[in-house]
Amino acid sequence: MFENILDQNAPVSRLSEDFASSRLPSSLLFFGPAYSGKLSTALELARGLSCTKDAIWSCSCADCQKQRFLTHPDLVMVGPRYFIQELEGSAEVLRRSQKPYARYLMIRAARKLTRRFDPWLWEGDESKLKKIRGSMDGIEEVLDSLDPEGDELPQKEVESLIAKILTESAKVVAGVNLNHIPIGTVRNIAAWAHTTSRGRGKTIIVENAESMLESARNAMLKILEEPPAGVHFILTSSKRGAIMPTILSRVRAYAFNERSESGEREVLERIFREPTGEFRSLRDYFGGFDLPAGEMHRHAETLIYTILGRENEGSLTELAVMLQKRRERFIPLLEESERVLRDLLQADGDRHLSSLEQTQKKISRARRMFEGYNQSAEVLLESLLYGEAG
Repeated sequence: MFENILDQNAPVSRLSEDFASSRLPSSLLFFGPAYSGKLSTALELARGLSCTKDAIWSCSCADCQKQRFLTHPDLVMVGPRYFIQELEGSAEVLRRSQKPYARYLMIRAARKLTRRFDPWLWEGDESKLKKIRGSMDGIEEVLDSLDPEGDELPQKEVESLIAKILTESAKVVAGVNLNHIPIGTVRNIAAWAHTTSRGRGKTIIVENAESMLESARNAMLKILEEPPAGVHFILTSSKRGAIMPTILSRVRAYAFNERSESGEREVLERIFREPTGEFRSLRDYFGGFDLPAGEMHRHAETLIYTILGRENEGSLTELAVMLQKRRERFIPLLEESERVLRDLLQADGDRHLSSLEQTQKKISRARRMFEGYNQSAEVLLESLLYGEAG
């Protein structure tokens, strides 16, 4: 177990010890930077909890097979994620190779999206599923053609399958707002958690748990206070400070660090088989399928330098146009902006600490307003530049 979790020795070691000694709590929090392997680790832990043998990645038991394909009925995933970027990155691997690892990567990237739409999760709000049902069926039909043990397909057919997955996935993301977790979802999870497991137990993964609306947070707290037997909750977050203190008191936290440069390269080489060596991180790799290399960083510098009143050669017009074309670029822009702020803090020391901290607060608030209240990226951009976000 955890063989594929790279450059995260500390949390993996703790989890392995807790798992082996049967001291694993019912509620866990994986926190750390985006792209640090939190969901991958959560999925591996879910597989281990359901395994009927030794839990190694290649385990042949029926439960592990379902977990590898992300079809296990005792697994639930909710919460926002960079779905399209991961699909595009996985598609590039499949273009280069049709070996089982490449097919698994594509299948899992797609099901990280589609499993957010298990019908029972949307009870009481079924109308939203009707809009995307055709796209969901189309994605699953393609995934059936990508059996990791199947025969090699003509490259033209592979390109056609990839195009259909990306097209239909984009329709799903555009058709339903996945930027926050509503109370209805949490209530449905609570009801499902009390039903009988089909295997050894259930695992509920709440990704980016800080995106829960306030009513949803309170509902989640009630579940965590008295969790059903045989159910594990794994919350993930890149913003530990945004999690309710009362929820934090109910979970055991495992810290994930930003990977080293060599660790990032190992992930790109071993998981994504990236051959060029031009990307320094997973963030850059995924972002490179949307914008040319370095462009998001350039826009982030323009945003931060403008907020701080510093001279820069960037174009606010180009920044606004970039967001108008795809609203889902707003979160990557904010994440890259935080990296720019960290670089400035290291370079400036304490000389401009107050202004940098205030800018960080504006960025965090803009993200909350975008994810939690569905405010437009254009309005929030103007607020960041000319006033208080939100």
